Amino acid sequence: WVDLGQRAFRLRGEAKNTKVGPLYMDLIANGGANPQVYANVNLTVQREQQCVAYDYPELSSNITGQLSTIADQGLAFYAISQLNGEDCGIFIAPLARGRWIHLWVDLEADNHESILRSEIHKNGQVIRSTDIQRWLSREDVPVSVLPNPSWGCTQDPGAGQLAHLGLNQVHKRSIELQ
Repeated sequence: WVDLGQRAFRLRGEAKNTKVGPLYMDLIANGGANPQVYANVNLTVQREQQCVAYDYPELSSNITGQLSTIADQGLAFYAISQLNGEDCGIFIAPLARGRWIHLWVDLEADNHESILRSEIHKNGQVIRSTDIQRWLSREDVPVSVLPNPSWGCTQDPGAGQLAHLGLNQVHKRSIELQ
């Protein structure tokens, strides 16, 4: 969900079959009047939940220039392939730090649901891949770009009950996400 008026977006995901039971996660980036990034993790079976609030990162001037240059390039057609029996066009665009996004688009669909997969590539290798199995609209899910007060968001990630899982530290693999 994106709210351009508040310069905010929300990403919600779930993994129903993990070793610790279902996992639900919300990531909210709100660049409005009080810019914050919120990460909420909920392990329902274990009755563990934690929300951590971070200061919205400052955008350095060199990154701003890179992003403007990248945004001007737009998507370019790359190839044709099949995904789950659907004929797809693959469109690509450059991202920051030498990465590329590849979007798999159902060529027979004519709406926002036509995007079936996104991949992030670096040095010719896929470093992230997301298959989009079901699109939801605002009518399907009530969405807010602010955290639910019941989450009890805190600025101290080490103080929460999920700190024992190592969520209070930046792991080597997490650096790839920065």
